[in-house]
Amino acid sequence: MTIRYFLAMLFCIALEPHANGAIEGIAGPPSGTAAEPPVVTPRATTDSRWRYEREAEAFDTASVGKPGDRSTASGAKALLQFGCREEPSGTPQAGDVPCTPQAGDVEYGKLEVPETEHLWISLRYSKNGEPGASIQIYLDDEKGARTELTPEDQGSWNDFAWTDPMDLGAVGAGMHKLRFSTAGQLNGVADLDKLVLSLAPIVDPMHFLELSDDEFLERVSLAAFQFFREQADPETGVVKDRAGNVAQDSYTVGSTGATGFGLAALCIGAKRGWVSTPEASRRALDTLRFFLDRPASPQGFFYHFLDLRSGERSWGSEVSSIDTALFVAGAITAGRCFAGTEVERLANTLYERVDWDWMRTDGGAVPQSLTMSMGWMPEHGFLPNRWDFYSESMVLYLLALGSPPHPIPSGSWQAWKRLEGEYGGHRCIEGGPLFMHQYTHAFVDFKGRKDSLGYDYFENSIQCTLANRQFTRDQRDRFKTYDDDVWGLTASDTPAGGYDAYGAPPSGWARHDGTVNPSAPAGSIIFTPELSIAALRTIYNRYGHRLWGRYGFGSAFNVDRHWWSREVVGIDTGITLLMIENYRSGLIQSLFMSHPAIRKALDVAGFVPN
Repeated sequence: MTIRYFLAMLFCIALEPHANGAIEGIAGPPSGTAAEPPVVTPRATTDSRWRYEREAEAFDTASVGKPGDRSTASGAKALLQFGCREEPSGTPQAGDVPCTPQAGDVEYGKLEVPETEHLWISLRYSKNGEPGASIQIYLDDEKGARTELTPEDQGSWNDFAWTDPMDLGAVGAGMHKLRFSTAGQLNGVADLDKLVLSLAPIVDPMHFLELSDDEFLERVSLAAFQFFREQADPETGVVKDRAGNVAQDSYTVGSTGATGFGLAALCIGAKRGWVSTPEASRRALDTLRFFLDRPASPQGFFYHFLDLRSGERSWGSEVSSIDTALFVAGAITAGRCFAGTEVERLANTLYERVDWDWMRTDGGAVPQSLTMSMGWMPEHGFLPNRWDFYSESMVLYLLALGSPPHPIPSGSWQAWKRLEGEYGGHRCIEGGPLFMHQYTHAFVDFKGRKDSLGYDYFENSIQCTLANRQFTRDQRDRFKTYDDDVWGLTASDTPAGGYDAYGAPPSGWARHDGTVNPSAPAGSIIFTPELSIAALRTIYNRYGHRLWGRYGFGSAFNVDRHWWSREVVGIDTGITLLMIENYRSGLIQSLFMSHPAIRKALDVAGFVPN
């Protein structure tokens, strides 16, 4: 007769910091087991957060103290088991943890973590034992408050994710324990096949108040950089269009523009010591190789949205002229950052492959055109909308003017309209959303320069930012979100679940509903440093417990609607990171403008010292 045994597994991970700032998790065997515990190194090794991830296939079950092949329904070994089984006689097997089938919760697996502000849990489990046995997971804080989680049973194997940090209570609530339990049921055993934990440490709001402005910006920048490090596909380098900020997500669509920001972000990470220079260079090289080797895009341009893994077109998007420009700008920046390497060679190859004149002339159909089309679609051809007005497209025109093999006519710079307006005493070229005044400046330093038409675009962006802020101040009686230090209208997620181009006068579309995107003041930090830093610090101090996540500020919030975005958008995170770095060191602008083609483009556009 096969001897039935009872099995209980105590699983614990002790965390302790090491001298190099990394945190190691130690998976230890039950008491009395001689096996040495395996060492688990979290995927992220910065001192701001850590992530523990382990799948059963990579886990030696004998090393955690229970010999034998604990087969699961899928044939894979379980990561751990919790619960208990008894012999028919009720006598526990020697050396095992006693089974306690009395009423109440039995703690058979426990994970202790450091003080935590946000905790993301994802696990895959299988139940066996008595029919109807339930699995319960608990989170206890140091004050004894308990959050109970009961995964829904959907079959032999179940996936469960718990992601809501609001249930953890106020910031600073203290240490939390993660407990797995079979709810005290006899013969209730569960196999845990996958466990993913991602934590961000508690940040005392008073601590942020004590930080200098530069220290505060370091925190914001590091969080933003983590997005590009973690949300770029490890094989292709394509960066997600958006990602969960307080939850895991299942998004599979990347953004060409966000990938360009991500390439530039690698230079920041290397400079700041957040990633080693060899790793940053390798990531940039992998990304550029993928974009160069994938099936040829029309005339070197890329689709707006791409599948993360294949790079194929997603969401029926257009071949985008502006998103291609942002990608190429990031590639050039990375090339100059890693000058003299394969990264620089491939970046130049990608730049030179783009036939900018094809986008200007609609493939030769309108050879006299001086403005660029917004894009092309295989189903409909060139889009009727053109970049014939002041906007973020300045970087597109400069890249096209300076292109070695495919330059557009010099008159193209003067061809687009510059409609001027005034609001609150601030006169500037109209453009409602602030991103229009920011994206080109992320790469080009216009300070102290005027073009052939006499425009100082740096001063223009200062005035448009001040007008944008003044407009929200004037709307304070209508919307609770706005005040002197909470402002910034730009394209963002909306409380209704969509995406809108919020903007302020002077413009043709002063659309707003009380929603503020933190990337708006962050992206204007080189124009209005004191006002922008005050806005970011106020937003954090006032709403950080609702809005701050693993990648920093959520994409937007609206106090009147009691809405706080739980996601981040790649291009918002990118403009935040790049502009803060430009304010702190000028790094991205300096790298981009060191490229000979960009210097040529500025000359062609007639830029001279102001």
